[in-house]
Amino acid sequence: MQDQDYDLLFQQLATTLRQGGFAWLVRQVSEQILVGKISIAPSTADKKRSSKKKDASTGTFSTAYTPKERLELLIKTFRHVINTNEMERKLLSFFDETSHNKIEAIEFYSELEEDAPLVLTHERVDGRQIRARKITEMLDTLLEATNDVH
Repeated sequence: MQDQDYDLLFQQLATTLRQGGFAWLVRQVSEQILVGKISIAPSTADKKRSSKKKDASTGTFSTAYTPKERLELLIKTFRHVINTNEMERKLLSFFDETSHNKIEAIEFYSELEEDAPLVLTHERVDGRQIRARKITEMLDTLLEATNDVH
């Protein structure tokens, strides 16, 4: 795959995620891409201990993500977000057990007034788990395709 192919896939996935209500995730990944990959070079004292070679570059550095790495970052970040179902299921089970009744729903409210509450129900968690599994399989296939190409 060429760099422009990775860029095109990134843009298509980002557009799909924005349309699916994940604009905030695309924005955060884009901010990370702008910052770049952070690395810390060892201090001069550390270098003297590990090697006799002198190098003046010490400190914190940022390097740009390659187009392939940008796509992988977006995919992996999204996978972490959608794979929260087990946590949601355990949360519902915990409240079911502690209240000795099956609860209807748990509502989470944002500190921002314009945000609607997140409502967790058993049915919603089950439905999300099915969709998350399908999406994860598609993203795994996409990641495998990008890794198979040299």
